[in-house]
Amino acid sequence: MNAFSYCMSTKIIFGNYIVEDVGFHLKNAGFTNILFIYGTNSLKASGNYDIIIKSLQNNGISFVEYGGITPNPDIHFVYDCLDIFRKRHFEAILAVGGGSTIDVAKSVAVSCFLESDKDPLLFNKKKLRPQKALPFIAVPTIVGSGSECSDSCVISDYKNNFKAGFNSDLIRPKMAILDPALTYSVSKKQTTAGVLDTMMHALERYFEPTNYELVDAWALELVSNGRIVLNDLKNEKARSTLMLNSSFAHNGILGLAKIQSFSVHPLEHALSALYPNITHGLGVGLVFLGWASFMRLKIEKKLARMARIVFENNIQDDKESSIMCLDAWRQMLSDLGAPTSLKELGILDSDIDILADIVTAGGTRVVGPTGLTINRDDVVAIYRLISK
Repeated sequence: MNAFSYCMSTKIIFGNYIVEDVGFHLKNAGFTNILFIYGTNSLKASGNYDIIIKSLQNNGISFVEYGGITPNPDIHFVYDCLDIFRKRHFEAILAVGGGSTIDVAKSVAVSCFLESDKDPLLFNKKKLRPQKALPFIAVPTIVGSGSECSDSCVISDYKNNFKAGFNSDLIRPKMAILDPALTYSVSKKQTTAGVLDTMMHALERYFEPTNYELVDAWALELVSNGRIVLNDLKNEKARSTLMLNSSFAHNGILGLAKIQSFSVHPLEHALSALYPNITHGLGVGLVFLGWASFMRLKIEKKLARMARIVFENNIQDDKESSIMCLDAWRQMLSDLGAPTSLKELGILDSDIDILADIVTAGGTRVVGPTGLTINRDDVVAIYRLISK
């Protein structure tokens, strides 16, 4: 077993309809002056914006709000929030929304301590490491990203076709308020994307070559539960389980004793760097099909186990079972109305070389854990497997 260091410092508060207590939890944590950031229209349309505002006011929390953060968040959202921050001291940030909103909060939390001439994107470009962070509280309104408990932050730069993440324990939220009821009205498309992203956070760690039975079994159980939700979107018990699973799929526990170097996520990040309108969860669901097909011989035993547990087949031959797993994944995507080819996402064959350059920095780096690394030629081959 590999040596490891693990710290999950986020306090989780879980339960239906607890969003109305957000002000109480902030006050109880000692925060009275915050920056409140959120996404686009859904928070207000659902009525939850009014509930949160009332809770903040009833508990004497002073705040400035900033809304309108969109998926695959561009760096300008971080710049805007930093402009607000520099005009007024805040004790903490409250981020309510999807992973994009929470990631903006993470970037602001570490960037507010930078000198004014330092670009927050330097963190994502791996040219700076955070030294300190402002506390922040995450209230996810959609499952999938797991950002409410993770140590990662992904930000885009639309002007330069850039999208990448950085990791630091400093950007784990101080508190995550998990209210499954916030997700009950989420559309089928967004729920599907969230479930696929949750699955991939688990599977990226599962397929890492190190074998650790406990976390591998847990990872496959999370993927199996995701299928339950996809088959019954009105199942409130399954949605509640999924919200907690989404957090645990990306808080690092499934990577214990493993080398956590992702392959599938960088392949998708390139897609949404080039085309920011691509929904991340749908993208990772698709590129996993290409990556796993390319890697089938190297991951045959794990694919076979996944087929038996997640897709409930009884095929004992590993080769046959692994092939069945890929067929079942493709069929699942098709049944969900999720894309099964790059063409369906509007990506052209002529884009593939550009995408490969984004993933590998023009061929200067490889991606993925030891034993499963992929170079630029491999990336091109993976994209071509799912091009049409």
